[in-house]
Amino acid sequence: MVKKNGFAVLAEIKTSEILKSKGLDYTELRTYDICNAGFASRALAIDARLESVLPCHLIVKKASDHSEISVQLPGEIFHILSPNSSNDVEAFLDEVEKKLKGIVNSFGGYDMNAEKLGSRMLTPAVMKIMADNLNKLSQSIDPRTSPLYQKILQNLGPDRSIIDIGSGTGRFAIPLAQSGCSVTAIEPSGEMRKWLLSNAEKAGVMPSIKVVPDSWPTKETVRAEVTFASFVIQFADDPVEFIHAMERSASKKCILVVHVDHIFGFLKDIWPVFHPSDPLPVMLTFTDIYSTMLNMGIIADVSVYSEQREIRMPEPTQIMEMLSGLLGIRDNPNEIKLLKEMLISKKESIQQQMNIRTAIISWIPEG
Repeated sequence: MVKKNGFAVLAEIKTSEILKSKGLDYTELRTYDICNAGFASRALAIDARLESVLPCHLIVKKASDHSEISVQLPGEIFHILSPNSSNDVEAFLDEVEKKLKGIVNSFGGYDMNAEKLGSRMLTPAVMKIMADNLNKLSQSIDPRTSPLYQKILQNLGPDRSIIDIGSGTGRFAIPLAQSGCSVTAIEPSGEMRKWLLSNAEKAGVMPSIKVVPDSWPTKETVRAEVTFASFVIQFADDPVEFIHAMERSASKKCILVVHVDHIFGFLKDIWPVFHPSDPLPVMLTFTDIYSTMLNMGIIADVSVYSEQREIRMPEPTQIMEMLSGLLGIRDNPNEIKLLKEMLISKKESIQQQMNIRTAIISWIPEG
């Protein structure tokens, strides 16, 4: 397993590098630029390197006169042949895209009308807790060693301009400004902005950071070479418009950082106790977001990283504030007592979650 700055690289879906690492000959596919970019990037999203996310495996066989591509599912295999001429490319891609979308949607996707778990969480009290904890994290972990920081720097143009969506306490905005970048920091939370402005002033980078007190998409038109959002899209009311707005704002690269796994997975046992007839609100993860992007026609590279660190529950008062509001039981003493008992029983299992998997999705915006 490859290591980058302490992060284990679980998967990298990059049309050229991944094909080479797998020892595959895609000569014929490379003859057609649209086929190379369109098919390979999408097909590799359903690679065995991601079978822990999607239980699929990609098989490629090179014959003398054609390339045979198979996607193997549990109990099912279908075959697709590469086009023989440029005239066949569009029809070929239509068939590939149709089948791959069906596969992805069978394992991922989400109900656009479903209530978002993130929107329930963002109360003023919870935002204060999150801001304080994020600020502590920024002081203890150097963001310059992260794959995201490196990805941003690699895609900058001569202007070195960046839009940081959901900038928080300035974890990335400040070191990026220190490296000579011009950063537009989008942050709707007053609690977050308080730390962001204070930290930026201490670092002496205020002239390089423009703080916009708004949610995404912003009312004000903003543009930069690179637009990124780290662990933010799961809080969006409309993820599709969130992504479209990123494309409109960026000239060179859009970057999304999302969780591969459900970070509040333990809620699946707690929620039914208090809401037996209501579905659990969704918290978007990689499979939801990536399948949505496929349906939007977006061709993206993906890197999945694993970071080993202990997950500790917040202070008891903090976790109770967050969960009682999310569950809607703040005014019910009996249910508050029951929640405390359930959390105590789950404390050890939650703290033992050591493997944090993160997906970095990046693509070139259209237009």
